[in-house]
Amino acid sequence: NGRIILFDCYPIIINGNYNWLDVSGEIPNNITDWEYIEVFIMSYNDLSGLIPDSICELDLDFSDNSIFDLNGNALCPPYPACIETYINNQDTMFSDCELNVCYNLGISDFISYELNGDNIVNPYDDLNGTGYLGINLFNNGPACPYYPGIRIQSNTEGVSFYGGTGTDILEFETWWYAIESQGAYGLNIPFEISPFIPEGTPITFTAEAVTLHCEEDCSESDDPYCNMCPITDPITLTLTVGSSFTNALGDANFDGQVDVLDVIELVSYVLNIGDYYSWELVFLMTDLNFDYNLNIQDIILLVNIILDS
Repeated sequence: NGRIILFDCYPIIINGNYNWLDVSGEIPNNITDWEYIEVFIMSYNDLSGLIPDSICELDLDFSDNSIFDLNGNALCPPYPACIETYINNQDTMFSDCELNVCYNLGISDFISYELNGDNIVNPYDDLNGTGYLGINLFNNGPACPYYPGIRIQSNTEGVSFYGGTGTDILEFETWWYAIESQGAYGLNIPFEISPFIPEGTPITFTAEAVTLHCEEDCSESDDPYCNMCPITDPITLTLTVGSSFTNALGDANFDGQVDVLDVIELVSYVLNIGDYYSWELVFLMTDLNFDYNLNIQDIILLVNIILDS
């Protein structure tokens, strides 16, 4: 009946070479007029601007990239909910977008614990154990390819971190190359406390989601890759020298207790291991024999910890 049913503008391969079509412009608000469209592939072009919510009214399987694909453009977030998970990589670094694609990063499960110690926040001359901060970076938005990361700072002189790339010992900062949509990265960060900090002193740690090259104000920055940070509101964790850490290894639900609820949680993880990643914090906290697997051995060790407590 003369209606367009297929819109496929993927790069063409001629004599073994890619020929880019460079289709530019914005996706129109009246895209729903294309009611007979069965395939909408516009990957690796120069589309820009916001995607209208009306795109969700198209009768397409957005999860099937042989039917729907907008990867490799410069389309601006936020994206319609129906396609946010399937938008893949968008080059917004040098675009006029108000947000970049890493806009929905966040921090969760900010905890502390001690390994091989008495679970008391002690200065580093107490060699019984090593204190750790545990944290998750999550991404509830589209894929973020711009080096997502975590920044942790302390308000107390005499606190220092191992590793990371912070500018001073009161700061820890690290990045990953990218994080996929709905992904999460867990991190365990060792830290030390000076023996000159008296018992009873509260120490507050502040954590925030960042990306590489981010600054509080890019208006006067000479860095062409500068982007605003923090991306989301910071969260804090306060420890008191001489008091207990907030958590312990085996605390699978991060409620500050190691009990039968954690066994139930761990059994669920073991039975559904394909749904979790070895770099999520819950994995790091429940891999009790440190073999990079969650299995029946970790369940037995957790039960023994509870029985011995």
